[in-house]
Amino acid sequence: KERNALGQVVGLWPFSDDVMKPIPGHSTLDGFVSHYMITIDGHETPIPKSEIIHWKWMVDPEQQWRWIGGLELAIRDVQSDTESSRFAYDMFKNNAIPPVVVTLTEGDELTEEKTDRLRKAWLKRYGGRSRTAPAFLEAGMTVQKLGLNMQELNLSELKNIPESRICAAFGVPPTIALLYVGLKRSDYGDGNARKSFSETTLKALWRSFASELTNGL
Repeated sequence: KERNALGQVVGLWPFSDDVMKPIPGHSTLDGFVSHYMITIDGHETPIPKSEIIHWKWMVDPEQQWRWIGGLELAIRDVQSDTESSRFAYDMFKNNAIPPVVVTLTEGDELTEEKTDRLRKAWLKRYGGRSRTAPAFLEAGMTVQKLGLNMQELNLSELKNIPESRICAAFGVPPTIALLYVGLKRSDYGDGNARKSFSETTLKALWRSFASELTNGL
């Protein structure tokens, strides 16, 4: 809270949890929060809790003096979505095909030098823009698919689960967030979804924020 010379609140300065940390209390007199600590340029300054309006997305059940956000609740699904995107990128980067295994003829000795030569020759001839070129192998060699292709992996369905869970953590319908999991089931008549989003998510946040401001002032 910013106060004038008479001690009246004339302004509010917003800070995130990265800068302003609640310090837990140690008695019933302190309550859940004893005071706050702000860190600017590496310098910590304590601030009485009477000078802070602490609005929380929701209370952390394991640390009641701090808040927990929707992103923190959905971090596993965020990481899963990131990994699936990274995997799809790596698949396309590697010619959009899964790894293959080359089997030599029985009794043919496979040395490290021969392995490097065959690997370089394969990538040079059948990688990049030459990915659709026909392959010609040495006598007795066979090529066998080792992994799954893009259709078998069904990456679109793999992304639907984390997308829907992330939206659920924030209380946002996937249709409103314009995510694929929502758009593929949308007929662009999203009036009910927007109404539900406003009434069940936004209004609750507005009431919570307004209540916190009113009590703090």
